[in-house]
Amino acid sequence: MTVAFLSQTVALGGIIGLVKAGSTVSLAAGLTFGSLAQKFQKCWSSFDGKFMPAGLVTILSLLSAARYGYIYYDTS
Repeated sequence: MTVAFLSQTVALGGIIGLVKAGSTVSLAAGLTFGSLAQKFQKCWSSFDGKFMPAGLVTILSLLSAARYGYIYYDTS
């Protein structure tokens, strides 16, 4: 799976979320993360062009943990 295909799929998911549910957040997230994946493809690709999802999963996990931590401390 190439990074270009992945980024286009993520962006398309955001567009589908807007059309089916009217979710502008879905559109914004899909386009943002799709464009980020396209922009930083050299960081997430090995020398032979294969996608390396471990770094992406790590970054997303850290962002998710930071978000939930913020929500936890903001509500308490």
